[in-house]
Amino acid sequence: MVNAERRIVGVALFAVVVIVLLVTAVDAKADRVDHLRQTTLERAAHRAVVHGRIRSTRWGDATPWLRRLSRELIERAFTGSSRSWALCVVERESGFNPGAVSRTDDHGLPQINRPSHSWVNYPRIVRDPVYAVAVMVRLSDHGTYRQPWGWSC
Repeated sequence: MVNAERRIVGVALFAVVVIVLLVTAVDAKADRVDHLRQTTLERAAHRAVVHGRIRSTRWGDATPWLRRLSRELIERAFTGSSRSWALCVVERESGFNPGAVSRTDDHGLPQINRPSHSWVNYPRIVRDPVYAVAVMVRLSDHGTYRQPWGWSC
């Protein structure tokens, strides 16, 4: 009886170790978003939003995975000094939470102000990080026009 119990405990412990190793290996590989093709990155960001990776509309309240995907989208959309500026803006404005909405009616990763930009699809900007980045690129003219966020970074 004692040997059977020890064997069960040993098998259970082995299973736990294997699961931990597999999860660690998957996470290490999955975090290589800088190696994803653009379409794969965009699909991953959409999937993360659909599967509830935005926790709330508060600053930074998205899962680390979705924040990492959002950061990579920004890094690829801007070049040179515009890249560091855009990363700074999104970090300060939304904490890389695509679903962020401020008390002053600013929305999405770049915190676009609703009264100031009526052409933006606001329901979409808080649930589509790819669209939010495209809006920021267009509004900032690829980072050359920084006025809407001038005080931020």
